[in-house]
Amino acid sequence: MPFLIIAMALPLILWGAISVARGSLFLSVAIFFVATCVFPAEFFSVDMAGLTWTIDRLCLVGIAAQLVIRWRRGQLQLRRLESLDVAMALFMLWLMARTITQPLGSVLPGQPATLMHLVNGYLIPFFLYAGLRTSKLEPQQLKWPLFVLLGLG
Repeated sequence: MPFLIIAMALPLILWGAISVARGSLFLSVAIFFVATCVFPAEFFSVDMAGLTWTIDRLCLVGIAAQLVIRWRRGQLQLRRLESLDVAMALFMLWLMARTITQPLGSVLPGQPATLMHLVNGYLIPFFLYAGLRTSKLEPQQLKWPLFVLLGLG
């Protein structure tokens, strides 16, 4: 079994590095949505470095790496803030304040911790929005991400 994991991991790491360096950020976000909706932690998870790594979290690390690479290449553009951006930032601050004032552990057995709800429910979508907001959008880049999202239904 360890041989199969290594045999599968090496090509995945190679193609993952290629897609991070050269791939579309919009397609990566669409794949992240599919991974989050279709492949839960029960499907695949690895405990490593004190965290439970699932497919969606690995995709999120890839998206963060894509953003860093594009920022270093000068491919991100900061646009001026619109009223929607300000409204989302204020809503985010309100959610963070509301979450921090609650008990950070699990209130009921089987319920996720409040802090994890903040990260998974609010910070990750805000991070994805901020990443896509600063990316240069060309219409031909949206063809494949829309096909991927159509597969979700």
